[in-house]
Amino acid sequence: MPAIYLLEIHISDVARHVLKDSEIDKEAHIRRESKYIPGVRNTQIPMLPFDIGDLCSLNQEEKRYALTLSVVINQDGIVDFSNLKYECNTIECNVNLNYQEAG
Repeated sequence: MPAIYLLEIHISDVARHVLKDSEIDKEAHIRRESKYIPGVRNTQIPMLPFDIGDLCSLNQEEKRYALTLSVVINQDGIVDFSNLKYECNTIECNVNLNYQEAG
C-alpha cells in the first residue's frame, strides 16, 4: 500500500473575535497580515490591536479557534484534490518553533 501523508494547515480564526465591517475589521483588511521586520528582534507591525491579536495567536498549550485545511498527499508528493477538507475547529499547539528551530 502506498504511503499517504496528511498535512493539516491551521490558520487562526480572527472572525471569531472581530465583528464584520467594524473599524477593526476595515483596518485589518488594509493591513492584511502582521508584518515582522527582518533582523530586528521582537519588532512587528500588527494586523490587529494587541489584545485581540493575542486572543488569535496560536500560543503553546492554549486552545484557539482555527480554520483548518486538511490535505492528503501520496508518496510521490501529489495532492489528492478530491479529498480536501476544510473545517472550523479548536486547536492547541504542542510547541512554538521559530523558523530556525522548525527548519
